[in-house]
Amino acid sequence: MRKLKKILKQKPKKQMITTFQYENSGPSQEVEWYSDPGEEDELHSLDGSGSEKEIEAPKHPNENARITAKCKNETCNWRIHASPIQEGTTFQIKTVKGEHTCARSYVSKLAKAKYLGNRVEKVIRDNPNVPVSILKNTIMRKCNVDASKWKVIRAKRAALQKIQGVDSCRPIIDLDGCFLKTVYQGQLLVALRRDANDNMWPIAIVVVLVENREAWTWFLRELLDDLGGVESSHKWTFISDRQKGLIDVVQELAHHFEHRYCL
Repeated sequence: MRKLKKILKQKPKKQMITTFQYENSGPSQEVEWYSDPGEEDELHSLDGSGSEKEIEAPKHPNENARITAKCKNETCNWRIHASPIQEGTTFQIKTVKGEHTCARSYVSKLAKAKYLGNRVEKVIRDNPNVPVSILKNTIMRKCNVDASKWKVIRAKRAALQKIQGVDSCRPIIDLDGCFLKTVYQGQLLVALRRDANDNMWPIAIVVVLVENREAWTWFLRELLDDLGGVESSHKWTFISDRQKGLIDVVQELAHHFEHRYCL
């Protein structure tokens, strides 16, 4: 295990992939090409790469084994063709035709909100309340994209959703009870779930004199009513210990629900 962790921490080495042909008005010439996937030089999609190079590159009909793109300007003959190398996970540029001399355009439809959100995720993680104007300037500096105000808002929303997760719970409800060691005594019955951060999220609680069949019957009947009745049985799974009174009540009132037990 230590050896595996040591290998995973090692930085990837530059890997020579071979060569590709660069076609222009003169004779074709071969140029060396290598892959260096590092933290600051991570691999992005063709859409994002095209937007950062100020190239509006509509993609031709492509296949899994090859991809071709050209400049949006119809009078420009710039063209690029790539296909995956033998390992199948990295694309290699095989042909670059012509020289791209078109004027730069900082407005790119290829730079989607999700892609821009990934590019500025670290900025938003450090400051979730960063103003849209500052985020817009950051995108311009990092991606060379003059994104609209609403695209920046969507990018920020996508990044926050990725960072914070969705405000929802897993469809598993834990039923349990415990003694109250206070001056009032009694027992606490609770139905709870776990949220996206693996924290406990109480759904319903009640204090009863004793944990028995009658108490669980009333508690579960009220809980099922709030959950939507038997019609919602496909959405939930109950998990509990093997307390005999609780098992009988679940089989009686919620036999349509999936019921699992703690180990």
